[in-house]
Amino acid sequence: MHLVSRKSVHLKLLRSMDPWNRSFYSWINFVFNRVDYGRLEEIGPDKVAAEWVVRCGGSIRFHGYERWERDYNLLPHGSEGKFLLTDIDASNTTITDGGLAHFEGLQHLCTLNMTNCKYVRDAGLVHLKHVQECLNQLSLQGCTGLTEQGLQHLQCLSY
Repeated sequence: MHLVSRKSVHLKLLRSMDPWNRSFYSWINFVFNRVDYGRLEEIGPDKVAAEWVVRCGGSIRFHGYERWERDYNLLPHGSEGKFLLTDIDASNTTITDGGLAHFEGLQHLCTLNMTNCKYVRDAGLVHLKHVQECLNQLSLQGCTGLTEQGLQHLQCLSY
């Protein structure tokens, strides 16, 4: 008879609950966060970034719109350049380091809330350089994957 200690069962359970150890979940998260360069060329960086944030569970606001939008199907349709992304609330979402590459090309992003984004790590913060000229507010509270080393990437932002 093989006996398994409670401690080893508990550790296995904890490992299985870690989203990065679940390959299917990690694959889905990767797909939701990758940049679709074909779509980027078709509709522009603002709309592609908006779709990405909403797809990952966040909400966005375009310049001139009062309402925050979090429903992918209700995002406005129109030509490139017509909709300028000014605000992102990505708190408690599934955005990842790779997804932060969506910031490239955003020239009007004023506020970015990434509170409790547990999949954002140090390496992802390098992408904030793309919005350094326009970003006014940034929240990274509760992002447990960030360290002092990663925060060095924020030196490019003005205060």
